Amino acid sequence: MKKSTKCVMAATGIASVIVITKLTKKGIEKTSESVNRLKYRLLVKDKLQDNQNLLAIVDDLDDDELKTMVNVFERLETEPTDRHIESYLKSKIDAIKSYNK
Repeated sequence: MKKSTKCVMAATGIASVIVITKLTKKGIEKTSESVNRLKYRLLVKDKLQDNQNLLAIVDDLDDDELKTMVNVFERLETEPTDRHIESYLKSKIDAIKSYNK
């Protein structure tokens, strides 16, 4: 095989790898964006009783804003509520009372 043919094949291979890498990154970004939009919609429906105003803005948010909103809603999901804190404190007080008896 001629040297020029080898160079062309190598250049074609390198270009192919670069194109595939860029397409894969774009695909991953698009998929994560779609997943975040779906998460947002599901969290609004679940946590905020299907608030139509919040559902309407999902298409207007950019990726960073959407990630922030999803993180906020997920934090609402995991943060302890007053009822959790109250029951925890009551159990600790009961434990201390029973220990002192």
